[in-house]
Amino acid sequence: MRKAKRITNQADINEISALTPEEASTKHTLMNYFGDFGDGPRFQPYDLIEIPSKKWGKGNKLNKEPFLTTVGIWVFNKIFIEDMCDVIPYVNKTVTNGVYKDINQKVSYGVLEEKITIDQLKKFIMRSQIVMACVTTLSPSHTQALIDLAGEMTKYKKQIAPKYKDAIANSDIVKMKEMEAEVVNKAVDTIKDDESFDMFKSGARASIGNNFRSMYCMRSVQTQTDGSFGYVTSSYMEGCQPDDFSTICDAGVLGAYSRSCLTAQGGYLEKQVTNATQHIKVLPKGSDCGSKHTIQVTLTKKNINGWMYCFIVEKGGKLVEITSDNRDKYIGKTVNMRFSSLCHAKNGICEKCAGTLYRRLGIENIGLGCMIIMSKIKNGRMKAFHDATVSLTELDPDEVFGLK
Repeated sequence: MRKAKRITNQADINEISALTPEEASTKHTLMNYFGDFGDGPRFQPYDLIEIPSKKWGKGNKLNKEPFLTTVGIWVFNKIFIEDMCDVIPYVNKTVTNGVYKDINQKVSYGVLEEKITIDQLKKFIMRSQIVMACVTTLSPSHTQALIDLAGEMTKYKKQIAPKYKDAIANSDIVKMKEMEAEVVNKAVDTIKDDESFDMFKSGARASIGNNFRSMYCMRSVQTQTDGSFGYVTSSYMEGCQPDDFSTICDAGVLGAYSRSCLTAQGGYLEKQVTNATQHIKVLPKGSDCGSKHTIQVTLTKKNINGWMYCFIVEKGGKLVEITSDNRDKYIGKTVNMRFSSLCHAKNGICEKCAGTLYRRLGIENIGLGCMIIMSKIKNGRMKAFHDATVSLTELDPDEVFGLK
């Protein structure tokens, strides 16, 4: 069990709190603080430290009061956030893949809304490349506990095998996925407190549903080239059993075939859509066809990013553009939106129906962007080469067709 220590040495506190973004984003600093060269690291990323007042931010954004954080989070904020602290506040939580994506989204909005300069964006990207080179120092990889995990899971699978014997024999995918979930949950519970699990839990370097499952739990349900499903109970670390060879190889062939040949399906559809829509343009800044037609949308945390820079029609016909400044107040509300397919303009799509995103990006021929819809098919075929995971989704027809 890892336990955070509190940094109390005043010299260490002074040194850490005085870091500049330039100093923090060097390999020397990262290795000096977190590298283990035989005697253990100088600091653990999760060690606690109280940052004195006026040590974070710039200008009128300096912190007025001391605050508690971790050394790792402090260094991360110094590297990536402080230069943009007037747009993005201090991130005082564990930086997982999801948190990092949120930060990138805020950076993107800041650039589009001209709150973050291109030079600031360049620094953000370049520093991410520097930190990437130190990833094995910042996030441990394999430990003995992780290496031993596959053997423990082999024993556990033998214990529960009788319960799923008929399901495997009858190719009952639902029951087979239940066995997979049971084994993965057991593995996670076994290894969750070990530092090696950080790379899976964070989502930054590997996923629980694909990498962790295949390496240490089981390959599980495999789509076969004839459209059927096979089932593999062994994992890569324990070694694939002879009975599993044909199933695994068949799935491997399907992955390679999907990437080399099936991508053509999405690629062909991309070209068809491009030919059909390339003439469509967005009209100049401020253009408004005056359409009274709208669509009703319930904005949520999950979908609001897709509606950024579009216009809400409020009572009295007032148009309000969704930006990073007001987006949060509309989450959970059902609103009427101007929509491109309901535009009345004769020679293109007006900006009030299309939204301002395209102008912000410098795009006039917006029809060329329609190909991204078909790109999902092409990219899905390519991804099948790396991820053969079979997922089950339960759909409620009433919800799908908007009946409730």
